[in-house]
Amino acid sequence: MRLVTEIQIDWNDLDAFGHVNNLAILRYVQTSRVHVCEEANLMAGSNRPDCGPILAATGCRYLRPLYYPGVIRVESHVSEVKHTSFLIQHTIFDEAGNIAATAEDVLVYFDYLQDVKIPIPDALRARLSA
Repeated sequence: MRLVTEIQIDWNDLDAFGHVNNLAILRYVQTSRVHVCEEANLMAGSNRPDCGPILAATGCRYLRPLYYPGVIRVESHVSEVKHTSFLIQHTIFDEAGNIAATAEDVLVYFDYLQDVKIPIPDALRARLSA
C-alpha cells in the first residue's frame, strides 16, 4: 500500500530557530500513518475497538530543515507485513521535492480486550500488502 499525504506547514510548527520543529515533523508522520490505517480500513471501529493497530516504535531521520510557509508531501508505504506487525516507511519532501526526512513506524495488531498482540487477519494482510 502506497499513499501520498500533503500537509500545509503551520506557523505553530516553527521553533525558536525559524524552522519546523522535530515534533511537528513527527506529527506529519502521524497524520500519514493514520491515513494509511484509514485506507486499510483499520480505523472503522476506532471509538472503542476490540482489535486494531497500536504503535510499537517510531523513528525519524532529519535530513534538511523545513520552513514556513510551505506544503510538504509525505509518501508512505507498507514495506513489510509480518505475523503480528507491519512496517510503514515515510519520506517527507519539501516543496522543491527535496527529501527533508525519512521515518518508519512499527504497528502491532492488538487485542485491546485481552491486552495481547494477535495475528494480522488474512483480509487485512492482503490490503496492507496491496
